[in-house]
Amino acid sequence: MIAVPPTNLMTDPMILFLFTGALFLFYALLLTWLSGGFRRLRPSLIRHYPSLSIIVPAHNEARHLPVLLSCLERQIYPSDRLEIILVNDRSNDGTEKIMKNFVNHHARSFMISIKDVDEEFSPKKYAITRGIESATGEIVLTTDADAIPGPRWAEAMAGCFAPDTDMVIGYAPYRTDGPYDSFFHRLLALEYFVLGCIGAASLGRGYPISANGANLAYKRKRFISTGGFGPGRCMISGDDDLLLHRFRYERGFHVRYALSRDARVFNNPPSTLLRFIKQRLRFSSKHLRYPPRLLAAMSLTYAFYSGILLLIAGSILMPSLRCGTAILLSGKIAVELFFLSRGKPYLEQRNLIRYYPFAFFPHLLYVVLIPFFARFLRTRW
Repeated sequence: MIAVPPTNLMTDPMILFLFTGALFLFYALLLTWLSGGFRRLRPSLIRHYPSLSIIVPAHNEARHLPVLLSCLERQIYPSDRLEIILVNDRSNDGTEKIMKNFVNHHARSFMISIKDVDEEFSPKKYAITRGIESATGEIVLTTDADAIPGPRWAEAMAGCFAPDTDMVIGYAPYRTDGPYDSFFHRLLALEYFVLGCIGAASLGRGYPISANGANLAYKRKRFISTGGFGPGRCMISGDDDLLLHRFRYERGFHVRYALSRDARVFNNPPSTLLRFIKQRLRFSSKHLRYPPRLLAAMSLTYAFYSGILLLIAGSILMPSLRCGTAILLSGKIAVELFFLSRGKPYLEQRNLIRYYPFAFFPHLLYVVLIPFFARFLRTRW
C-alpha cells in the first residue's frame, strides 16, 4: 500500500498566489506596452469633403431621437456631400413618426422601415446593413440614436480619411452632465474612458482591439467587398469591434483614430445599474469571436483578475496571504493609473481618474462576473 502524504493546506493558496503573480507580470507588461501606443497616434484633419452617409439605426428611441436629429441638422458639412439615413427597426413608440417628420423637412435625408427580423442577422446589424445598401456616400458614418455629436463631428471624422485610410474610430464618452451628473454615472464614464484608452492605445500599437458603433466611419466599398458583417452578423453585438477585426486582421485594411475633440460623440450612459449590467452582458457576448491573439491576451487578463479576486477572498481566512495580495493589488493600481494618465491628454478633459479608488473593487467584480454570466444569459437589442 502506498502511503499518501498529508495534504499541506497552504499548497493550493501558494500555487494560486504564484500563478496570479506571474499573470500580474504579463498584465503590467501589457499595459506598459500599450501606454506607448498613445504617442504613436497622429492627429489628422485633411481639408476635403468626401461624400458621406450618416446611418442611424433605432429601435424604440422616440425619447432620444429629437436631440440627435437636432445635432445632425447642425452639421457643418457641404449639404450636397452629406446624406442622413434613418433606419426604423420595428419601433412602436413614435420613433417612425419622428423620423418621417425629419425626412419631410430635410433634403437628402431618408427613412427605411424594417417590419420583420431577418433570422440571419442580429437586429442592429441588419438595420445598419439595410442603411448601407441604400447609401450613396463614399464614407459610411454610424452613430446611435441617443448620441450627441457636435456640429463639426462629420467634418472631423471625414477629415481623417487619407487615400489609404479605410476605417476611422472615434471616441464616444459617456455624458456626466444634466440628468447624468451623479456619482454613479461618473463611475460609468470612467469605465468607458478605460475602454476608450484601450481602443486608442491598441490601435496606436497596430493591434486594434475595440471600437464604438456610436462613432465609427468606414469606406462603403470596403464594407461591401468584405461581405459586410460576415459570419458574426447573427451575434447580438459586434457591429463595431467585430467589423474592425474584419477590416484590420482579415483584410489588412488601414485603420486610424480620430483624436480631434470635434470628432468626439457623447452618448447617454445606462440610467440604472440593472441597465448597465444588461448592456455589458450584451457587449460580452461577442468576445469569443475575437482574433486568437486578442482572445489570448484577454483570457490571460481575465485569469489575472480572477486570481486577484480569489486571493482577496482567501486573505480573509488566511492571514499569511494578505501581504502578498496587498503587493499585487498595489502593483495593479500603479500600472493602471500609469496607463490612464498616459491616455487622458489624448481623450479626456474631465478628471475622471479621481473616481478610480471608488471604482476599483466594483470593476474587479464586473470584469470577472459579467463575461462568465454572458455565456449563459440571452441578451437582446
